[in-house]
Amino acid sequence: MSRRGRKTDRRTYPSSLIEEDRKRIVDGGESKRSVASALGIPESTLRKYLKTDAPATKLGRYDSTFTKEMEDEFYEYIKKVDNMYYGITARRLRVLAYEFAEKNGIPHRFNKDTRMAGKEWLRAFLKRHSDLSIRQPTSTSIVRAIGFNKPQCDRFFENLANLMKTHNFPPHAVYNMDETGISTVLNKLPRVISTKGKRCVNKISSAERGTNITAVCAMNASAHFIPPEADTSSHPHSYLQENV
Repeated sequence: MSRRGRKTDRRTYPSSLIEEDRKRIVDGGESKRSVASALGIPESTLRKYLKTDAPATKLGRYDSTFTKEMEDEFYEYIKKVDNMYYGITARRLRVLAYEFAEKNGIPHRFNKDTRMAGKEWLRAFLKRHSDLSIRQPTSTSIVRAIGFNKPQCDRFFENLANLMKTHNFPPHAVYNMDETGISTVLNKLPRVISTKGKRCVNKISSAERGTNITAVCAMNASAHFIPPEADTSSHPHSYLQENV
């Protein structure tokens, strides 16, 4: 599938212009040659448009592999699995497109050796569905995914309302705190420049196994931050309960 840009305006005449030509010829009695010359349309092209009301034929020799309805099914499936936190990769989508075409007997030009659709098909599919893009996902545990539901959220806000009512907390005194783990050693080393043909390229790090540091940040709804806390102990939860 070519990415070559369009360089001509061939067969780009709007339907309103053709309808105007039809009225001038049928109702006005003008000749086809004079109307075509006045509007800058080739006479042969005008005659083809006037001969039939069928839509214009396609340009080029390539057809779309799937119909719009089929691609809409792909689109809805991608959104559905993404909302379930099981988004499919670009490679998996290309495999699904090939399998879908094979099982439904749809003529295609996909690679039968790799058994997947080409990168050009994927690029064109994403272009036709501009609200889709290839993103880097965030790792999410299944416990967190299951726990984030409406009953759990309602229970959280009920408990929060009871605490605020019991202790008379003002809204700005309620802080949202979260913790994250930071390693002293890079998980993924940056690329370096080395000689070609070298089998092993190494880079010195601070330690073979780094130390995990627990960082804690908290803020309230009025955008007031508490200075971050950092802990290197092996039991950060007990440290947080005693010091934060």
